[in-house]
Amino acid sequence: MCVKVDSVIVTKDADVPDAFAGDDVNLNCLITSTVLIGTSNLTSNVTYYWYDINGNIIANTKDLTVTQAGIYFFEVINNVNNCSSGKDEVEVFDNVNYPDAKIIADPGPLLDCVVGVVTLGRTDCQCDIQLGNGRCYLSKSTFILVSSAGIVTMTAIDTLTGCESKETIEIIDLQDYPILIVDSPEPITCATNESILSAKQSPGGPNLIFEWYDQDNMLIPNSNKDTLVVTSPGTYYVVLIDTLNHCANRDTFSVTRIGDYPNIILPADITMYCGRTDTSITAIIQSPDPSYDIEWNTDDGNILSSSSIPTVNVSGEGSYSLSVTVRQTGCRTLETTNVFVNNAKPDAMVSEINNETCIGVADGIVSITSVTGGTPPYSFKFDGLDRGTDFNFENLKPGNYNLQIRDANGCTKDTTFTILPGRDVTINPISALELLYNQTEVIEVITNLPSDQIASVEWIPVDLVSCDTCLRVTITAKDNITYTVKVTDIYGCSESIQLEVRVDENIIITVPNIINTSSNSNNVFTVFGNESVLTIEKVNIYDRWGNLVFNRENIKPNDPKDGWDGRFAGQFVEQGVYVYVVEYTTPSGNKVLSGDITVIR
Repeated sequence: MCVKVDSVIVTKDADVPDAFAGDDVNLNCLITSTVLIGTSNLTSNVTYYWYDINGNIIANTKDLTVTQAGIYFFEVINNVNNCSSGKDEVEVFDNVNYPDAKIIADPGPLLDCVVGVVTLGRTDCQCDIQLGNGRCYLSKSTFILVSSAGIVTMTAIDTLTGCESKETIEIIDLQDYPILIVDSPEPITCATNESILSAKQSPGGPNLIFEWYDQDNMLIPNSNKDTLVVTSPGTYYVVLIDTLNHCANRDTFSVTRIGDYPNIILPADITMYCGRTDTSITAIIQSPDPSYDIEWNTDDGNILSSSSIPTVNVSGEGSYSLSVTVRQTGCRTLETTNVFVNNAKPDAMVSEINNETCIGVADGIVSITSVTGGTPPYSFKFDGLDRGTDFNFENLKPGNYNLQIRDANGCTKDTTFTILPGRDVTINPISALELLYNQTEVIEVITNLPSDQIASVEWIPVDLVSCDTCLRVTITAKDNITYTVKVTDIYGCSESIQLEVRVDENIIITVPNIINTSSNSNNVFTVFGNESVLTIEKVNIYDRWGNLVFNRENIKPNDPKDGWDGRFAGQFVEQGVYVYVVEYTTPSGNKVLSGDITVIR
């Protein structure tokens, strides 16, 4: 494809004018007019025109002053060649914005005896707020406090456009206190026993109510009339309230008493326990006048003493009343107390008694399983000792014991218990035995128990006893020893005795005093002994210079094979006298036998 490119330059004739109407502008409450300034590249031999939105020429000057929003056009004509710039557009905007000025009164525009201050605020807006009550303005404040009647104006100003709005509110004061008129009260006397407090002369109305208060400023219930009847001296208050504006008026009454009543203090109700029926009642009388009369009375009880003194003796249940009358004023006080009789007291119990099991062990037990009568909890005194609420009494010896039960009201019951002695196991004593070594002896243990009542027999120690669980046994005497024999019956009761065995060893040990090494008999040095010689621990034979020529250890007596045949190192020794030392063991311990022996050949 063949392409050919060419160009051309388009230029603007310098005589063609330009027109610029300027930037858009705003009109508001601060700027009510503006000047539109036209500009062009030509400054001579030109004509300027301004047009409105409808194309009407409104000015032929370079600048135009306008007071209305709208669209305007600016044109420049070259008077030499009659060329026109065309129309350039500029817009004038209407930016007039009136803020919302609205006052909010909290709790409302009315002042009364409850509402003493009204808070005036505003709705939220992007503007400056001025709240005032004719005396001051609070710039940019969101609220003001008003405590007096009057007209308050709020001005809201748009800080951008300068536009402002106003609103007013009237604060009305409704504070009007009701008129309260009271009469002086009469004193309380013993004749009237009351005083009437009156506010009857106060103007009335459907919206007016009365309230009465005692000297502690406590509201007296059901007292909403214009009078109040009181029976006690003191200070009282009346309040008259207007329910429309909540305003109230208050006044005070001081009530006195002429001729005070005597004060009687009686004990609280009395209850007599444990079958008692008689008691006394003591009254404490407080009277400003010491001259007074006393009189006790009862409808259902019995007065046993004078009825005209503070303490009276009475009998039986009943209500007992005391009247005290001041003689001069006649003021009389009556008080009553009651007397009750409670006859409940411990009267029976269930107990378990475990007598002593075996004589001498002191393991008797008394257990109280239940108590009837009286008022729990119960405490116990056993054999004169307070045991608190512990109802088990253990480790008791045989004998008689006293028990006292006390209930919560102090009523008691006494009883006795007997603990019987336990079973008695006896064994006849056995005298000490003196036996020869290895001698045997038959021993029989005699007890008071029949054979079917014996649970066990025990010999301690069991050494050299033919039967360590029998009453009849054979004992072999080897060493001095003490046996303990224990007999236990089928109820677990036992008795023990001791049997001492003393052994007479009767030791017989002999050796020859001469041996003949060339004879067929009596040619061996042998140690002989009876049963009391248990072991030959060592046999040593020395020559006359103290040299050991024979030694033998741990051998039995009476055996020539373990004796000395007169040899030393395989050769017969020379004739002469030699010394022997024999160490041997008997039931009573180790012993030594020494002497000399003559060797002949």
